[in-house]
Amino acid sequence: MVVNRPSGLPPTRKKQQKHPILLRGADVVEINQEKGQAIVLEKKRPSNLRSLATDTGFVRNEVTRFLASSSGMFYLTNPENIRINKVEVDKRGTLTGRGEQIFKGYPVYGADFTFNISSETERFSGRTVEESKIVASAATLDSDLAIQTLRKDLQEKTKVRTLTKAELKLVGGTQAKVDTLYYPTADGLYRLSFRISYHPNLVEEWIYFINATDGTIISRYNNTKGGWEKKTFTGEDLNGVRQSIHTAYNTDENIYYLQNKAEEMYDPENETGTILILDANFTNATNLETEPCTSKQNEWSPLHVSTMWGITQTYHYFKNTFGRNSLDGEGGNIIGIINMNDSETGGPMDNAYWNGAYMAFGNGNKLKPLAGALDVIGHELGHGVIDKTAGLVYRDQSGAMNESFADIFGAMIDREDWQIGEDITKPEVFPSGALRDLSNPHNGGTSSKEAGWQPAHTSELYTGEKDDGGVHTNSGILNFAYYKYATATSKEEAEQVYYHALTHYLTATSRFTDLRLAIIRSARELYGEKNAACAAKAFDEVGIWEDEASLPEMSLDPNPGDECLAANIKDPESGRIRLMSYNTVTEEYTLISEMPALTTPSVTDNGKTLLYVGEDYKIYRCDLEKGTCEVYSEETPFANVAISKDGKRVAAVAYSDDDPNIYVRNLDDKEWIAFELYTPATEGTTYDVKYADHIEFDLSGEALLYDAYNETDQFSFWNIGALDVWDAEEENWDGEVNILFTYNNGLSVGNPTFFKNSPDKLIFETIDQEGEGELVLFSTKRGILSSKQMPFSQPAYPTFGIKDEYIALMSYDEEENEATVFHIALSEDKNSFILPKDEEDIVFPLGAETDARYPVYYGTGERDLGKKPEVSFQAMNRKGEAPLTITFEDLSQYDPTSWTWTFEGGTPATSDEENPTVVYETPGSYDVTLTVSNAYGTSTVTKKDYIVVGDDPTSVEEVAIKQVSVHPNPATTYVIAEGVEQGPVLVYSATGKSYANLSVTWLDEQSVRVDVSSLPEGLYILKFKNGSAKFMKQMNY
Repeated sequence: MVVNRPSGLPPTRKKQQKHPILLRGADVVEINQEKGQAIVLEKKRPSNLRSLATDTGFVRNEVTRFLASSSGMFYLTNPENIRINKVEVDKRGTLTGRGEQIFKGYPVYGADFTFNISSETERFSGRTVEESKIVASAATLDSDLAIQTLRKDLQEKTKVRTLTKAELKLVGGTQAKVDTLYYPTADGLYRLSFRISYHPNLVEEWIYFINATDGTIISRYNNTKGGWEKKTFTGEDLNGVRQSIHTAYNTDENIYYLQNKAEEMYDPENETGTILILDANFTNATNLETEPCTSKQNEWSPLHVSTMWGITQTYHYFKNTFGRNSLDGEGGNIIGIINMNDSETGGPMDNAYWNGAYMAFGNGNKLKPLAGALDVIGHELGHGVIDKTAGLVYRDQSGAMNESFADIFGAMIDREDWQIGEDITKPEVFPSGALRDLSNPHNGGTSSKEAGWQPAHTSELYTGEKDDGGVHTNSGILNFAYYKYATATSKEEAEQVYYHALTHYLTATSRFTDLRLAIIRSARELYGEKNAACAAKAFDEVGIWEDEASLPEMSLDPNPGDECLAANIKDPESGRIRLMSYNTVTEEYTLISEMPALTTPSVTDNGKTLLYVGEDYKIYRCDLEKGTCEVYSEETPFANVAISKDGKRVAAVAYSDDDPNIYVRNLDDKEWIAFELYTPATEGTTYDVKYADHIEFDLSGEALLYDAYNETDQFSFWNIGALDVWDAEEENWDGEVNILFTYNNGLSVGNPTFFKNSPDKLIFETIDQEGEGELVLFSTKRGILSSKQMPFSQPAYPTFGIKDEYIALMSYDEEENEATVFHIALSEDKNSFILPKDEEDIVFPLGAETDARYPVYYGTGERDLGKKPEVSFQAMNRKGEAPLTITFEDLSQYDPTSWTWTFEGGTPATSDEENPTVVYETPGSYDVTLTVSNAYGTSTVTKKDYIVVGDDPTSVEEVAIKQVSVHPNPATTYVIAEGVEQGPVLVYSATGKSYANLSVTWLDEQSVRVDVSSLPEGLYILKFKNGSAKFMKQMNY
């Protein structure tokens, strides 16, 4: 590209001329001069100086001697102003020294040179500066302030953002490289200046020269060289099929990268929206080292072709089918890593996985290379879409739904059949020829002992603890439901309905029943009642029935005490910063400690004990009732600390960029227990965590909320997770990690904190590549509730008031180095923000002029940290032929400790197990009752006619046996059916819900009138002894 000449540089030099005086010297071989000074001078080397040395001291002495013997031809004669930076000797024995002119220890811009010595000659090439033009001075401006000046100026010219740690490695390790030198100003004098090489983004490099005394910009220019060209390659993939893929050619390096920059999502300014393939070079997740896949001739192996082609096809599927812009919906990068080995064996990995940031491909041992299966690629990248939409928790029923959606995406991307992985299996391992089969979950097997077998009905549901509660097993039931639905309608309609449900109705902890309800509702919205009936029929046939939806989030009564706000507060008179507490009721300040907090303090729920890390990196324990503080721990420099709500446990994070542990212990213990953080993947785990930052205990004190920075040598990302530190049932330390949210593509995410009274909800903040901040309200059961952009680019450290009516945030002014704390209100349901209408409405709890940092609200009262349980239960296969075996699952909220079940018509008739199994031998409809208790109370529920044994009256399948004529259809108040036998008349919705107590009038032996005026709008089924009928109910307008 063309680089404009920077302003402020010396004028263009004139054509070189021979120097007339030196031409008379017999020892001169060549000379060129400029403005009376030699810029090239080559002379015969004195015969007594033929020996050479390669150290810089020798070359410096030789240069000094040479310049002194060429009196008047160079401005540089003082040996103190000569610095040799590098010495090389080539194959011919010619020595080359590279150096520069310095003044007062700093280089002089443009005054650099080379000095060559051979056996016969010595040659000086370069320019020197007259010392009288150099203004001696000291740097009075801090270089950080110079960088701030640069950033402010550069924001008017290009996009400026903060690079991630992984991106910094690609630009030399630092975003701003500062050197001090003497640089010419407009008056021709050389003044002490900063030369700053700055990367405002991953694409550009700018060079600035800023006066080191007054901060003025002397010169600037865009130093971006070369560029990228989009290329294509056509070659065979792993299946022997010729495919065309996109690659990227770097014109500066003359190298081709396995990177697709040709898609619509590509953003050249931020260098995002690319598909990038990295090579793990047979390392594994515990010692992962990657590098870009490159080629000098744009030639690629079948593994390269399959990987790039498969990921690109997956991107196209989501873009063309749903309008989704990349996996995250926002044009984010898609990264694939090939040649990944197994973490346990160190050998070839028989798997592919998604870990929230990238897809890893194994080359297979019992399988063929995983990149050879388009549906496997679609499956794993489908997890990325699921993560960014419903965020289905990867365990139990929600985890099986996660796996099923991924299978569905994989099957729809490779839509020629219903199998998964048929291109990579080996028959001796998978006799059916596929990993899984949506059309036949048993996959040629007869039990779970056979490879590839999955249950096809909830009667075969796996209820154990292995495989995260059977996520890869029970997904077969859901896959089969999708197959039945898609074949009854079409693949095109089914995929739209499922995507709609995923993005609109499902939440992180949704269950099979929630999936049924979401699919039926989405089908009705997109394609009408007939399609919804097909969806209901599909779920009926795999034993997933309509039931109550998941319970809402937990809610506690607010702390009954005074509301207080602890923060670092600056004394306006003395300038001292101290940790203080402000009581919002009495409006009084209390000194907590003279030692300021390094990060946000942590307080027990009753407001009696506060722990924090001081600016000396020690942990302090403060008794807020007695007003005392003491050092709690100083074994290592700490960055953050948290105390559990009940004050029993403490967690801490070390002050280190390379410590992936969170340290936990009981409050009065002496020894820390280290929990190493990891990132759970769809298969196994990855160990990319570099360090955790903010930490906070949940209400129970058993789990710890945290944010963590993850990094490989090629990219980085942040995620928010929950670490199970204590297992109350086992009374032992735990260590399991669950990821709540992942961000990548350079987006910083952090400072998660729970609501005070809704422990299933939290807030966290993000800062994007352009420095724009955002607050996000998040539910662990429902995913993202709402988000709001904020006008600041620094962490805000949110904290909730004791009633959760507002949050306090820190706003930091970089120029003034001051911070204030202000409020943002929440809506009545606490699910969205209410921003102030204007500046006059902003609430500053500590005053608008108070310099305050790291706020945390707490209450001073005592309250129960638990509630009496809210009873709920569910059973999957609750309708079927006798004998019917059913496993009941307790879904009660608020930690019940005892269970009392009553099963009408079942064996056993009662049970005190949490999740009992019961057998029904006799046809009929039966009630089920559950009573649950804990220390706070008891709760009971009875579900009437919940179990149906024998002929299933709600089976939509029987509708096709004999169709009975009904009229009017659609109906508003009644329907009349003709040609039916007298007997029971049953009415069901398309979702299987029964409607009793409707008025039925027999007009004659074969005609009946049914009053349907009380029914809501929708599709219904009438069932008689000899047939059935469908009718549509609509309102009478």
